Amino acid sequence: MGVKAVVACALVTVIAIAIAVLAVFQTDQRDTDDKQDLPSAVRVGELEPKLSASRDVELIRQPERKNETRQTESTAGNAAIGSDGLKFPRGLGTFIDEVLAAKDPYGAYKAAKALRECEFSGMQMDSEQRAVSSSSDLKVRQAHVEKYQAMQARASQCQTVDGEMAEKQLALLALAVEGGVPGAAAAQLALDPRLTSIVAERLSADAQLGDIESITQLIWRSPEELGIAPDLHQAITQALQKARHDERVAVLANSYMDVAISWASVRQSKNPKNSSALVASLTNPVSPSTEAKAQQIFQAIKARYGS
Repeated sequence: MGVKAVVACALVTVIAIAIAVLAVFQTDQRDTDDKQDLPSAVRVGELEPKLSASRDVELIRQPERKNETRQTESTAGNAAIGSDGLKFPRGLGTFIDEVLAAKDPYGAYKAAKALRECEFSGMQMDSEQRAVSSSSDLKVRQAHVEKYQAMQARASQCQTVDGEMAEKQLALLALAVEGGVPGAAAAQLALDPRLTSIVAERLSADAQLGDIESITQLIWRSPEELGIAPDLHQAITQALQKARHDERVAVLANSYMDVAISWASVRQSKNPKNSSALVASLTNPVSPSTEAKAQQIFQAIKARYGS
């Protein structure tokens, strides 16, 4: 899987995050007298999030994106939502019933990732089908045919699931979050924007382990609503900023930071009283202890996505 696939996987995640963030803003809007339309930056489906032109955001300069093509296949595999290796001999539906009955948090997260794949399987199959039709190179065409066949197999697994997939996914993720499975809290927030205490706690823990989706979901929110210290918020934010300058993880880090900046900007534009914690964490002076923590998280990001 090459760089384009890495970015595609990241953009699929962007869509999921966008859906959750849009729900947050709609909830905020109901709680205020602000009835203005949302800016185009939060319209689901815009895969290149637009940065706000606000003075604060202009302070954040994009790093030079050199040598991004050196992202590795390992990174692509780590970034992918779900995995072609997920196998369910008795069907995904049966597997879901079994893990819920057994209260197996890791099995629940595996099943939830598979359901997440189901959401985008049609779009991915259409894309591969177009690639097969348009390719004149036999080897390239064969590679797309194999991907299409794998997606067909995945789609057949999706058909074994009865009932509402979103409800099942939330039930699975709730079990995974309670069991402390890394990444589960961010996945749950992508479906349900309510930031409960356990989700916030797990999100912070997962972000410190270098999980990039958890980092993204965390840094556009304020330390107060997350229940964490401002120094920790800054360390996590600075870790992702460091990753933007590292050629091994720059593709993913830039994509996710752009998303976080966009959502923070939109949130502030909806209610000027909401100061941007993300901007503060990027621009305020960094203490030696915060720098050390940021470096630790940055190393975790590289270990997870860059080897």
